Amino acid sequence: MDLGLKPLVGLLGLMVAPLSAQDTVEFNTPGDLEATMPLGCVGLDSVTSEHTPADMFAGVHECVRREDYAAGVNLLVVARAYGRFDMERVSDVSAHEAIGMLAFQLGNAMTEAQQEAWAIAADDGDAARRAEICNALQRMGPPGYYPHYMIQHGLDAMQPWNTDSALVADFDPETAWTTVLEGYECIPPSVPSADQPAPPPPAAPQPAPSSGKPSAGEWARSKPAMEDSRQVPMNCAMEGVWTQESDGQVQMFAWESTWVPVADGWTVSGPIHDAYGATELSGICTRDQCELEQIYEQGDLAGQSYQWVLEYEIQRTGTVAIEVRGSWGQNGEALGGFYATGVCDV
Repeated sequence: MDLGLKPLVGLLGLMVAPLSAQDTVEFNTPGDLEATMPLGCVGLDSVTSEHTPADMFAGVHECVRREDYAAGVNLLVVARAYGRFDMERVSDVSAHEAIGMLAFQLGNAMTEAQQEAWAIAADDGDAARRAEICNALQRMGPPGYYPHYMIQHGLDAMQPWNTDSALVADFDPETAWTTVLEGYECIPPSVPSADQPAPPPPAAPQPAPSSGKPSAGEWARSKPAMEDSRQVPMNCAMEGVWTQESDGQVQMFAWESTWVPVADGWTVSGPIHDAYGATELSGICTRDQCELEQIYEQGDLAGQSYQWVLEYEIQRTGTVAIEVRGSWGQNGEALGGFYATGVCDV
């Protein structure tokens, strides 16, 4: 049973050296990632459906300060579950990065010793903890708040002339919440109808290949293997941020990629855009890891080549959601990290 503990450990493992305020490039709109009812380091019995993931992350920060890592992990898992529900109902795909950014901020606030202690606590996924988290989610039910914290994090919020609805039309909260509970294995998966046969069982996990390239923050141990039944061609649109360790620089980027299944993985290619210009990012993914090359086609860095080592997670919860995270570098030297989320058309 996987309640999402290890992927969250991996997300914190991505973090590079903490960024100072003067080094960080901020892209904020009013209410972006705002905690309106911030929690302290509390047990799950104190969390209600009116608390947003931003409120819960405030409690996680407090738990880290108190070195109560078990309580912090529990809060973070519930925050991620609520964040998954919000991603289903918020129409702006770029806003879905909110949960990743909250975790990014948490990782930057943690020392190396704190991250190590966190990893130990998160790996202790015993039956009692799993039951506690599932009981809390079922007691709380679906979120009862308006996801302002996430909506304001998206690119649409930076465009006041945009009149599109912030929420998905015809959103079905009951189905979305059932999908969340199924994804966290708090309830059995829905029984397929007679005309919709059950998918084949997942393939056995494949070991990650040995690579001399920079580590992607130990993500390989934290990402579940893909299922063969899910490997179909995909066109994915992602928004994210990359960081540079040397100067603390943070930049937003957009990546439109095509994922084509091949034996034991994917070929991936597509344009990526950031403040330095347009580039092409392409390469090969195994079931556990991607090794891609980025070549700037124009701008100040035209002709420059960089290597990206990333781990990915693809989830089907109504829409096909994708998360990528890892490290980037040049000539074998790791220079920074990145994180992005998006949706895919299949």
